[in-house]
Amino acid sequence: GARALAAALEKNATLTNLDLSLNGVSDKGAKAIAAALEKNAALTYLDLSRNGTSNEGAKAVAAALEKNTTLANLDLSWNGVDDEGAKAYAAALEKNGTLSNLDLSNNFIGDEGGRTLAAALEKNSTLRQLNLESNEFSKAVWKRFAFAVAGKGGALHVTSSFSAWNNLLNEAYLAVAHGAVPVTRFPLFFCGFSGVGKTTLSYTLEGASVPANLPTHTHGIATRNTIINREEFSLWDFAGQMEYYPCHEFFLLP
Repeated sequence: GARALAAALEKNATLTNLDLSLNGVSDKGAKAIAAALEKNAALTYLDLSRNGTSNEGAKAVAAALEKNTTLANLDLSWNGVDDEGAKAYAAALEKNGTLSNLDLSNNFIGDEGGRTLAAALEKNSTLRQLNLESNEFSKAVWKRFAFAVAGKGGALHVTSSFSAWNNLLNEAYLAVAHGAVPVTRFPLFFCGFSGVGKTTLSYTLEGASVPANLPTHTHGIATRNTIINREEFSLWDFAGQMEYYPCHEFFLLP
């Protein structure tokens, strides 16, 4: 099956287009194809859509993209790629210098994978078409993609199923034209008296359980990044002892 075909691809020097959609290519088959891609120097188009390939196979193909120097079009739509698979493709996009069309539509990529992909677009200079329809991104993540598109001045086209995509895109173009940059993480500061529950409140806001070994009092400044209502925040938890009051003034005074 796919493994025999992959073995032939390693030696192929003429075949440029390969459509394996709807062929039941397993993760093992995808891994074999990926291994062939690392050596093949002729293939420019590969369709692996609608095969039910999971992260295991998808990540292998992504890793091959870091070494492949000819593939320009890759279709992985209608598979089982989620955040972990998306992260692998983000890493590949940062290094690959030939891929111009990537289809990841109708997968299961959420905000975590979306943020990583959007960040990778800033470093990639060859991708021209990215299809992300029917994934699971929030408005905040679609906004990041809009800024990525606007930042490239129209050289990149992202296909989106988000209802307000065109509005986000227009806003991003206007913002970039005026030198603005997207806010990707919001700061959230907790200041106040010692022992009143600031740290407990911070864990409650993010929907997390308060650690059983949590100290009674915070010393210094405790920081961590988290997701609240699908938005990314940096939490700054300031100690409430009197000696830290001068720090509070920077955030509490009008």
